[in-house]
Amino acid sequence: MGWREEIASALGGWIAVEGGVGKQPRWQLVGRAARSGDPGRYVVDLRGSDIGPEQLDSLRLAGAGSDGIETEGFAVSEAVQNGSRLTLRVPEIDDPHLWMLKQPPTCLIEALRDGIARLGEHPLATALATAMIGGRSAHAIDPPGFHPAQADAYRACLGEGVHLVWGPPGTGKTTVLKRAIGDLTAQGRRVLLVSATNIAVDNALLGVVRGKRHEFGDIVRPDAIEVAVGAFLTRWRHASGCHSPSSGQRAD
Repeated sequence: MGWREEIASALGGWIAVEGGVGKQPRWQLVGRAARSGDPGRYVVDLRGSDIGPEQLDSLRLAGAGSDGIETEGFAVSEAVQNGSRLTLRVPEIDDPHLWMLKQPPTCLIEALRDGIARLGEHPLATALATAMIGGRSAHAIDPPGFHPAQADAYRACLGEGVHLVWGPPGTGKTTVLKRAIGDLTAQGRRVLLVSATNIAVDNALLGVVRGKRHEFGDIVRPDAIEVAVGAFLTRWRHASGCHSPSSGQRAD
């Protein structure tokens, strides 16, 4: 049995413990939404709720009853979580309550199991699964202003294999990511950027967007407003063929 089969078998057992497959998502009441300041802005107390940052995309504001949430509820256009306080922006409605489309506990496990089962032979995945950390760094010129440790991490990003890079706050990890992602996308390479916190991904992507080295459609699912606006402008310029008003040159 290979490593993929072992992981799929273990995930199958986990799914069984969680209640099995086939469960459907359901709408779960998070709490009453109180108006706060500007029209369309509401605040919800999250104490006692299990809502997490990864679930903020599945929120709707509707009445107190569970009927009609899909058809009559309002999708949340903006959600900012600060501790147990969640601030929302939606259209004005009467008696607003916040609902969340709650996925079954096996949703992510099933997706992980199915994804690994479909995974073919890939040297990077095999190296990670068998704990074979290491590889060959790229032969690249040090970016301007990088100290030696940053340059080593940068070359690892552009190289082959699986590398682990650690650094305390303020040591320039995000700067390395911005430069490496920009260079990789400019080469036509694909980059999957993940993090335990949204802000870390947003900060790195914002730097990539400002670098303007990507093409239309290169950056997928940006959450930060600055990144989203940059992606929108790129799409608009691509569609309209607009030029910079100051230089007469085509906008990047």
